[in-house]
Amino acid sequence: AASLAALTDTMFVAAGLNVRFVEAAAEDGDDEQEETFKSLAKLPARHSAPASTLVAVRGAEALGVVRCCGTALGAREQYGSNTHDELGDLIDDFDALPPMYHRLAPGFMARIARCQDLVAENAKFVSAAIEFYRRALRTRPKDVQRARCSCGCDDDDDEEECSGTTSSTRVESGCEHKRARSKEHKRTKRVAWEHQQLAQNILMQFYREWSVEGAQERAECFAPIVAACVKYAPHTTAADERFSCMVPGAGLCRLAHDIAAAVPQLRVVACEVSHAMLLPAQYVLGGRLTPRAYTLYPFAHTTANMMSAADAQHAPVSVPDIAVDPLLLLSGRLALTSDDFVSYSNASPRSGAFEMLVTCFFIDTAFNVLDYICAAARLLKPGGVWINSGPLHWVHNQRESVRLTMDEIASAMETAGFVFVEKPTVLPLRHYCSPPGTLMPMVFNCCFWVAKLTQ
Repeated sequence: AASLAALTDTMFVAAGLNVRFVEAAAEDGDDEQEETFKSLAKLPARHSAPASTLVAVRGAEALGVVRCCGTALGAREQYGSNTHDELGDLIDDFDALPPMYHRLAPGFMARIARCQDLVAENAKFVSAAIEFYRRALRTRPKDVQRARCSCGCDDDDDEEECSGTTSSTRVESGCEHKRARSKEHKRTKRVAWEHQQLAQNILMQFYREWSVEGAQERAECFAPIVAACVKYAPHTTAADERFSCMVPGAGLCRLAHDIAAAVPQLRVVACEVSHAMLLPAQYVLGGRLTPRAYTLYPFAHTTANMMSAADAQHAPVSVPDIAVDPLLLLSGRLALTSDDFVSYSNASPRSGAFEMLVTCFFIDTAFNVLDYICAAARLLKPGGVWINSGPLHWVHNQRESVRLTMDEIASAMETAGFVFVEKPTVLPLRHYCSPPGTLMPMVFNCCFWVAKLTQ
């Protein structure tokens, strides 16, 4: 395997986005991929840009970034066909019922078939985002990884025999196994299902963050945070002076974008550990999209709690709702990183590096929220401000996580050196990623606070 080194501070730009590869010293047997990384080192100086403009990739990760993103790309790439098949199963199951049931609900199969057509429309957007990121990372189709059985067979047809099992192996094991009966293949199916759920959830997140129709939800959730950033951000008379703001758990990065647009003296770092979120976010932020460039149907795969299909399953949304200013990225006022929040705070150069920290629907993602409080205290400078809004839903089960009340969190923050400028209050959020006509909207009461680090 070829050893790749000395790629420190190599960057490239694609559609206004910059990726930095730092100290890539790793091994790989793919000569073509080695040439890809060597070509990055030869880019002319005019391609250079602030190193933090997009995703910082460190150490051996630099060589694996194509494969890491390739897995995420592969999951998105299969969205259209997998969701189409999933809906097709509903049609087949209903079609197998006695004819009397067909007469009772004559429109069911047509409604689901319409959903299949809408999924095909969603897939156009997914494909465009994939192609954009492939160009940015210079990946090839073979870099997109599909889940495979340990024997090497592909995941195409449950009824085909596993090609990785030789005749002699079959005789010795006495097993003419079908891939659907293979334990490894069942695991592959489970992973594919998880990827499928993730792709569908990302489309619903687009409704929340970047659609015209999601404006009311953003007004309830994001607007109070942006207003607090405007109020509490440090001020300067120097036009080129910047203060740093961290937004962990940034998702599709709309909140980070809005803060950067509203507070010009801030340099906003959107921290999102999931490449699955970063890929489509980067497409919107750097793809030079016009407003309403795409019509999506994010709830086409929703099957429960609907008054009518027109208000839920078949409801269209337009994305993006605005034209993103490319100068936010190119000037370094908005940067993206794929780091884990706690790991990011542990890096010594970042200790006390930020004047502001903004968390939205984030602190309840912690296994131990005390880790997040300590990380916040490490990241912020003395006098730095922490703005939070979100529930205490605790996404991990109670045996895996430390679940505190708001009173306990406030006490821990005060012990860690925070004082509350605005004490915790409740902000109601009436709809969270819910279709307009749902009978069961996701409703949260969010804890909103502004705190300042004193020591």
